[in-house]
Amino acid sequence: MHFNLGDYYKPLPKQKIFHESPAKYKCYMGGVGSGKTTALVWEVILLSLEYPRNYGLVGRFTYPELRDTTMFEFFNICPDALIEDFVKTEHRVTFKNGSVVIFRHLEEPDKLKSLNLGFFAIDEMTETPENVFLMLQSRLRRREVGRRCGFGSTNPEGHDWVWHKWLVQHKNDPDYLFVQAASTENRFLPEDYVADLRKSFPEHWIKRYIEGDPSAFAGQIITSWNENVHVIEPFDPPTDWPRYVGLDHGTNNPTAVLWCAIHPEGFKVFYKEHYETQQIVEHHVKKINELNGSDNIDSWIADPAIFNRTQQDPKRGLYSIADLYADYGIHFIQGDNDVKSGIQKLIDNFSIWENLINPFTQEIGSPKAFLTKNCEYAIYELPQYRWKELKIRGKYRTKPEEPEKANDHAVDVIRYMLMHDMRPGTVAKERYKPFGDRQDRVWTALEKMTKAHAARTRHVGRTYGNLAGR
Repeated sequence: MHFNLGDYYKPLPKQKIFHESPAKYKCYMGGVGSGKTTALVWEVILLSLEYPRNYGLVGRFTYPELRDTTMFEFFNICPDALIEDFVKTEHRVTFKNGSVVIFRHLEEPDKLKSLNLGFFAIDEMTETPENVFLMLQSRLRRREVGRRCGFGSTNPEGHDWVWHKWLVQHKNDPDYLFVQAASTENRFLPEDYVADLRKSFPEHWIKRYIEGDPSAFAGQIITSWNENVHVIEPFDPPTDWPRYVGLDHGTNNPTAVLWCAIHPEGFKVFYKEHYETQQIVEHHVKKINELNGSDNIDSWIADPAIFNRTQQDPKRGLYSIADLYADYGIHFIQGDNDVKSGIQKLIDNFSIWENLINPFTQEIGSPKAFLTKNCEYAIYELPQYRWKELKIRGKYRTKPEEPEKANDHAVDVIRYMLMHDMRPGTVAKERYKPFGDRQDRVWTALEKMTKAHAARTRHVGRTYGNLAGR
């Protein structure tokens, strides 16, 4: 049969990019009404038409949402003339060219093991665990079709597995396409639709559900995070910059190590990273020494928990993880694990300060701390660091004093290091008042010591005077 796509579908610019890309795995992330589900449905239709006798799966995590949104949109969009048969009890559509599309909820991925797919499509991927995506990826084995692929559409959900897979793990991989679309790009929406949403919702909701920004979500601790500002190109800091190393040791959990150099004006630059799980101390020491090279480290700072002597050996007796690192010549000092104060340090250092000039771009407005692009896990964890939520009377309320304990090992290292007195090697310039002047700090410290000494002298004098008068 003759089918003219233009009679049914006029794709938006981002939808056109999505359809025309030859990438094997594609993600369409956007705000509400940005056309992401429409793009997903048409991609399903186009693949079914282009490759006769294709076999594809369209899924969403729960069945009610699959039925009420994804399937509803499919049958609302797909021209009736293309469909040969629909078996409602099996949720199976057969096209006139023999291609078949099945609709499935994804709560039980083990039931998908026997499928032989040409493609799969996941609506609202952020609702679906990554293991489901991996399961479907392993089912792409239909030999008689010329192109096997997987794709999905979704609202942003912070720095979750979808963000990490497309924007970190496969950022420069031509097999992976990431399309980000704002609600404002859809010219078919009612004129007052976006304006009404902006009036009704808070800033983080607007960034997430209108602008399609994956770095914005409720409960986010570092709300000013901007990868274009906080993340800089890797470089070797000058040798006269003081350098520090921080450690959060784990066995089953990851061991995270970060290197930080202090800019002459007090800015902190985290410039190296080691992050690995299920390895012994000897392995981590080897990696640390390889990464450190000839760097002269001022202080080695670690999670205070590694100094607890909980390990036991018949000859050695009780010993700590810190003792094991010391055996290999790395002598850590205890970091400060005051979580509340550490979070305040994080917020202070990663906020954008309007009175600071960015030392790398010379633009007005700068954080006090930066990361280089090779610190991938720290870049992944910092934006998604969030306050823990409590459910009170059926509603979720945030508890500002306590962070969510998940994917925070690199963040913990940064906390320990920021709580340490990491100072620049030279006097900071006058305009950077938040960092103070080294000479002023010295004189302030001496003044405090003099006052304290005078107070002790007066106290001793009064004590001896009282004794003498008895």
